[in-house]
Amino acid sequence: QLPLPWPPGSSEVQLVGLVAQRRRMAKLLLFCSLVPESVPPLPADGTAAYVRRLWRHPDAAQLPCEVQVILGKTIERHLGRDRAAALMDHIKVGSIVLVRGRVQQNPAAPQSHAPDSSSSSSGSSCSRVIDVVADEVLLLHKNR
Repeated sequence: QLPLPWPPGSSEVQLVGLVAQRRRMAKLLLFCSLVPESVPPLPADGTAAYVRRLWRHPDAAQLPCEVQVILGKTIERHLGRDRAAALMDHIKVGSIVLVRGRVQQNPAAPQSHAPDSSSSSSGSSCSRVIDVVADEVLLLHKNR
């Protein structure tokens, strides 16, 4: 059973995770995919997308999902430009971080166009990637 990243229906969240992937888009914009600290056993033929989907979707519990943390303007406002850039420099793959932030609709999320939305339990309208806009990030364990 995959762990929940936070309770269902939450908009303000806090979670601890291992940085599985990081993508630096600009000096003050960083995307990180987080996985649980204790990674469940993986199949030998697992794809990269599967390996990042190690959470149970909080709003569609039968679906595995990926948690993507966005560090950008909100972190810069809280820390200042230089401290925000330094934090982003120190977050590496393998680091363990505590993140507080708000859940945001992923722009790539599929939208349900079915006239009868009662089939929402199938999870067809849920994105497999959940974005969290970080308000605060604490580096609990630095890798390298």
